[in-house]
Amino acid sequence: MSLSLAHYTFVMTNKLLLDVLKTFSSISLEELNATMSLMERVDKKYIVSLKDLGRVMKELTQDYFVLSINDNSLFTYDNIYMDTPDFLFFHQHEQGQKSRMKVRTRHYVDSRMAFFECKQKQGSLTRKGRYRIPVGQALAMNDQSQSFFNGVCASLQLPYAEERLEPTMRTLYQRITLCSKNNDERITIDFDLKLQDMTKPGSPLISLPPIAIIESKSTHNKCGSHQILAHMGYKSVSKCSKYCLAVLYTRPEIKSESFKRVMNFIESFKPTRKNIVKKVEKRVAKTVKSLNGLKKDISQPLTLQ
Repeated sequence: MSLSLAHYTFVMTNKLLLDVLKTFSSISLEELNATMSLMERVDKKYIVSLKDLGRVMKELTQDYFVLSINDNSLFTYDNIYMDTPDFLFFHQHEQGQKSRMKVRTRHYVDSRMAFFECKQKQGSLTRKGRYRIPVGQALAMNDQSQSFFNGVCASLQLPYAEERLEPTMRTLYQRITLCSKNNDERITIDFDLKLQDMTKPGSPLISLPPIAIIESKSTHNKCGSHQILAHMGYKSVSKCSKYCLAVLYTRPEIKSESFKRVMNFIESFKPTRKNIVKKVEKRVAKTVKSLNGLKKDISQPLTLQ
């Protein structure tokens, strides 16, 4: 598998994942799209520590293909989310409304393709519509995308069909995509997540702690990955929208009781000063032990044969 410079740091700290990825049978993008489009689906999400991701992936190798394009299975996604000036879609999710909308552009950086997308969720069912756009149009709304949004909302008889949208948040991350060999399940694994407020020019990218968000997408609610992750001690999480996390992380003045639990869980993966010092001390001790062994070898008298 070839690696871009963007993936180098991740791979250096996650060698097990790279080794495990090599053991997966691969599937092309054309084959993946032919077997499952999943424009209507049931989603379930999990959060795992990035250092445990290789171990999780190892349990999935037998029953899943990995998406591979030009010998690469790690891909960069760059999303711009659109919302109303008063953040209607954020508040829909934050308040737990069963019917809610997300609107975004998605730039597949490695393949240089971009799409405008509308996702409408009704309970556990997600409907998704999209069309391809030039990469240069991924940062803004235009008349065509506004018309597409209005049309989707009108067809679903949603009350905000005439709302005007603007760019609000950016999410940037790496993704691995798996698909089941046995049914219609697709799994996305997102890591190295960075968030940015698009309403304030010059806002910095904010990195999340070292976590991976695993999302199972299927037309049913009983998938092999659910059983595997449960057996490994992982529970599915709610309130894990990357868009909502971007709002809450880039705008600390906005408080959310409903997202508090998942944010505290994410923060628990942040390296502490104590843990960093412990790792450094461990490395120093290992180096000293190695040097002492070398010194002992050197001090042994030479024996002529």
